[in-house]
Amino acid sequence: MRREEAAAIAFAGGEPARELEVGLLEEIAELRTRIEELERQNNRKSGNSSMPPSSDPPMSRQERRAEARRRAKESLRKQGAQPGHEGKSREMAPPEQVVDD
Repeated sequence: MRREEAAAIAFAGGEPARELEVGLLEEIAELRTRIEELERQNNRKSGNSSMPPSSDPPMSRQERRAEARRRAKESLRKQGAQPGHEGKSREMAPPEQVVDD
């Protein structure tokens, strides 16, 4: 139905106008339901569904950096060895050959 036809029915009033209004309200409700379902499908990722991680959309470099920053802020520990950590190192081996100049 074209806009002009709908406007003519609405201005005429009566039962046809009420039917038009009910029909439009039903269509709006159906469209809202469809939009909600499509948004729900669009927001699915491996973290909030049973989908494998390989099905996630690729993240841009900027998004990956933002995600890493967010995770770092959430962490209570700083990077590297933590206080009280017993250090480990390898001893230097003696040279196999000595060359005199």
